[in-house]
Amino acid sequence: RDFPGSAYAYVMGVDVGNIYHFTVGAVDAWGDIFVVHTEQVPMGRAKARYFELRQEYRVVCTVIDSGPHAETVMSIQEQDFNCYASVYMRSRSVLTHTVVEKEDKPDEGQAFLRQVNVNRSRAFDAYMNFIRENHLKIRESEEKESIILHHTDMKRVKVYDNDSGEMQYSWQKSTGVDHYHHSFLYMWVAAKIKGVGKTLVTLPTTRVFTFRNRQEI
Repeated sequence: RDFPGSAYAYVMGVDVGNIYHFTVGAVDAWGDIFVVHTEQVPMGRAKARYFELRQEYRVVCTVIDSGPHAETVMSIQEQDFNCYASVYMRSRSVLTHTVVEKEDKPDEGQAFLRQVNVNRSRAFDAYMNFIRENHLKIRESEEKESIILHHTDMKRVKVYDNDSGEMQYSWQKSTGVDHYHHSFLYMWVAAKIKGVGKTLVTLPTTRVFTFRNRQEI
């Protein structure tokens, strides 16, 4: 690692599937995020890698996709009390996310111990605005092209909402290859739900890129 852990709050986002997409970010005192690690990990190795990255970067908060592998997520939560399961929701509320803490009551069936309900369209809107305002920087890595590709797969389109009877904007998949987009969003949410430190040191010189360098999304 290049950065002193005491100067930043390290957070992680994880998109779940046959291949897990991990994103680790260093959050400064102003809420800007410097992505220090991205990685694709096969499902069979993912849980072990989760705890390796958590220890390596001293991650203070993680948001992980709750969908495909709920049992794995619940198993992780039993060992990591700062892991939140992300559940997408659709709401006309202006809120991007809501944290839900649940008590462990086995007689009431399985439930995530810590959950964050993510207002899907609002959250993606806010996250993409975060990028456009240049608050996100990413360390150069072999994952660069995949990160850009995944961030440009979904499109913001106007669709008819049956509940409200109105046209609304929604993020729609194109090819479905958007895993890092979700992983980065989860990391962004993790930065929002965990307070960051109040000290700051200068980052060492290193090659980075922003989405603005390549194209406006």
